[in-house]
Amino acid sequence: MMIQSKNNKSLPGISMAAVFILIFSFVALVAADFPGEVQKARRSIKGPMMVSHIQFLASKYCRGRETGDYGMKIADEYITSVLKGAGLQPAGELGRYFQEVKLMEISLSDRIHLKIEDQTGGAATIKDAKLDWDYLPVNISGENETSAPLVFAGYGITAPEHNYDDYKNLDARGKIVLVMRHEPGENTDSSPFEGRKNSKHGTFLAKILNAQAHGAVGILLVTDPLNHHDLSVSGEGFLSGTQWASLREKRMKDDEDFKYMKFEKHMKIVGDDFGVKIPAVQIDGKLAESLLGNNYSLRRLQEEIDKTLKPRSFSIAGKKVFLEVEFETKPIEAHNIVAKVEGSDPVLKDEVVIVGAHYDHEGKDNHGEVYGGANDNASGSAAVMEIARAFRELEPKPKRTILFILFTAEEKGLLGARYYVDNPLFPLDKTVAMIDLDMISRNNVDQLSLVGKYQYPQLFKIVEAINKNTANFELNSNVDAFIRNSDHFPFMRKKIPSLFFNSGEHADLHTPRDTVDLIDGEKTEKAAQLVFLTLWEIADLPPGARAQLGSNK
Repeated sequence: MMIQSKNNKSLPGISMAAVFILIFSFVALVAADFPGEVQKARRSIKGPMMVSHIQFLASKYCRGRETGDYGMKIADEYITSVLKGAGLQPAGELGRYFQEVKLMEISLSDRIHLKIEDQTGGAATIKDAKLDWDYLPVNISGENETSAPLVFAGYGITAPEHNYDDYKNLDARGKIVLVMRHEPGENTDSSPFEGRKNSKHGTFLAKILNAQAHGAVGILLVTDPLNHHDLSVSGEGFLSGTQWASLREKRMKDDEDFKYMKFEKHMKIVGDDFGVKIPAVQIDGKLAESLLGNNYSLRRLQEEIDKTLKPRSFSIAGKKVFLEVEFETKPIEAHNIVAKVEGSDPVLKDEVVIVGAHYDHEGKDNHGEVYGGANDNASGSAAVMEIARAFRELEPKPKRTILFILFTAEEKGLLGARYYVDNPLFPLDKTVAMIDLDMISRNNVDQLSLVGKYQYPQLFKIVEAINKNTANFELNSNVDAFIRNSDHFPFMRKKIPSLFFNSGEHADLHTPRDTVDLIDGEKTEKAAQLVFLTLWEIADLPPGARAQLGSNK
């Protein structure tokens, strides 16, 4: 049942407790209480039409939809023609369907250096570390050059909530710090750092910013040896943050499978340095051991820290490091596609509910084989287009405005979504909720994953109640391992109530085998119709909905 105010007007002076009761009283009711017009609009969202959208977006014409590639322009034209044909109102700059996203491609310049001066043997010796063997810059490194003494700072973590600080009694001011990656007790359930799950303290960014906050002028990161066998500079592949396409291409050019390989290029938002000012590189485990010297072992130091949860930090005598990082950049043309259906309430129409999906993918390999990305994420994009059409045709409209966003550059690091939340088309404090659709068309037709239950349980209850009486999916909400993996996450970081709909991983993910013939049209239809009703219910809630949907109780 919809909760509507009399004569479709806002309710002034209503208490927050009353709002809470009004918002969630419908949970015990059935979806049949939706008005007939809403049910008719829901039923107009058909699997075959979405499959036809998926078929085009995943075709060779769109060339894998890699951000910055010509294939994205073809996808742009297709999506905007669908939105325009359905009568959707543009929501971008200058009355267009586009929000420009200012991106640049970054690559290594000739000014990348790491030198170690060693005075422990008396006369100073200088070693030039070898790029791509001894070290690699981290892709979020600051661009700078520095020369300074070296200190070891354990995991490089300061976590007062766990009474843990690797910088306690260590003077890192004006120093270059050597730190291990990850966290104490990484593979133990009893670790205070969220057990086996990497917490906020374990990221590259957290360690770099913490070193910077303690006055360090540079940072060397090394993979911790207790829980990881490969201590090379790129041992964790793309997740290492050190996979530079030009170096990998050079390294693999003689491989017999070279023509089938794909080399991922780094992109970033123009001017977005995450606050990082100091140079940051990952170094090889053997180089780290040589820097520590004969009196210390990286493995033993890690064992002591993990066992006691006490710092084991110290100055490294006789070692001085020269570090320089500078990137080359190239502008990339990119934009989010944005459209809207304006709300009917004279006051609440200034608030928005967002439904989004990324429409970019992985492009092609060296052999020209297209990574079609039918499920990832032509499926979510197709659903957004059809949901938008259904709302455009629906009368009467819900109270709040619904904003439809097709995000660019998700595969490059959620760049389109990150750009939006920093440059919103509608004020974030007027954004009631965000629903993200990413890969909704594979695996069991009766199962759907949903991230956000534990962060926004009241928002989840809305979906749960509607689902029970319509799609009847088995909702898998124990998927928080993927919470950072799609475009909802930048909205969550801005405290906007958000949910992420997903059909789960599969073996064809990020391969040329993610094709339209494996798409389940029935599942796509069920998922899109569920999202449509969810959006309607959120958009038609009484005033004060944002605060209550944001409650974690």
